[in-house]
Amino acid sequence: MKQMQNENAQKNLNGHEAQLSQLQAMLCDGHTNHVLTVEADRGMGKSHLLRKLAQLGEAQQQTVIEIDFSQANGLDTLYLIRRIRDQLEERGTAVDRANFDLLNKVINEQTQSRNLPAAIGINGEIQTVSVNLDQLRQNLLGLQIDQIETLSHDLNLDLPADGMRVTESEADKQLMVDHLLTEAKRLDILADLVVQAQLENPALGWWDTSLESAAGRVVDAQGTLHVADLPARRRAIGEISRALFRTLAQMALTRQVLLLIDAWGEAGDESQRWLFHWLIKPLCQQKLKGVKLVVCGRDMTALRMIDLNASHSRLGPLSLSETRQLLVEKMGFSADSDIEEIHEWSGGIPSVITTLIAANQVEHE
Repeated sequence: MKQMQNENAQKNLNGHEAQLSQLQAMLCDGHTNHVLTVEADRGMGKSHLLRKLAQLGEAQQQTVIEIDFSQANGLDTLYLIRRIRDQLEERGTAVDRANFDLLNKVINEQTQSRNLPAAIGINGEIQTVSVNLDQLRQNLLGLQIDQIETLSHDLNLDLPADGMRVTESEADKQLMVDHLLTEAKRLDILADLVVQAQLENPALGWWDTSLESAAGRVVDAQGTLHVADLPARRRAIGEISRALFRTLAQMALTRQVLLLIDAWGEAGDESQRWLFHWLIKPLCQQKLKGVKLVVCGRDMTALRMIDLNASHSRLGPLSLSETRQLLVEKMGFSADSDIEEIHEWSGGIPSVITTLIAANQVEHE
């Protein structure tokens, strides 16, 4: 029975303009459904429909977020989260900065990176730069043992074998440097370590300014998730997702957010699970106010079969008037061309129309 109800809820609309107007109506503030799925075969114009929705959303001052899995090339969940964050931040205001700083802080805490952000004074201003741990270790190994001991003393850090006579061997130096780095990371004083070390050898490049940002901002260090430790990976994704959810919910309090997902079937299993758990399900349960989601794909059966408070539709062919508009306005055909015949031959399918026209042009060259 549930399957029949869901199938009956699926709308088959004639013409893309009719579909667009109904989708636009569903995206209005007063509409109860926050999730819309659009199913269509290859070449039916799903991507074009989403572009039109994006233009309409922007015209209505909505914050539009677009994710196209056909262009993803193996897009993983963390990349997906960052892609959403980047588009939200690009369209955010100064009021939203604190939320994005918190999100980046969580990402840095839950990922592994050889680049760690640190706040330092540059030209009289506090700026955020990146500390590359590999480069920092190499630079520290270039110092003399007495210079490393001075650094340790200035930062109130105890070195291994403290109080014992240390030789000048490479092994001892590596032990001291690794211990110094471990303690500096643990105490969150990497910036202090670099500032002091820079005084010992100013000629070396100690900072990576590629992540330089405005005063007080937290920069994403572009770390990666654990690959081998699956439980740790899941926990990290959960923490980061909660931070993104809070950021999205906060932004949606002051403006409507429209998320457009294309090529659903090409998303990986992990990305589909993440989208369902963190966006589709909360939106259907109305736990995320001010956010609308449109998901397009060739086969949306899996989402249609779930008992969700969502609207489902199937994108039909172009109407005759839309075929005429495509041929006359987009392809330069004259108004008295055999448009009706082309529409009948193509079935109103945009990709077939394009193929027929291309084949006809080749034939007459």
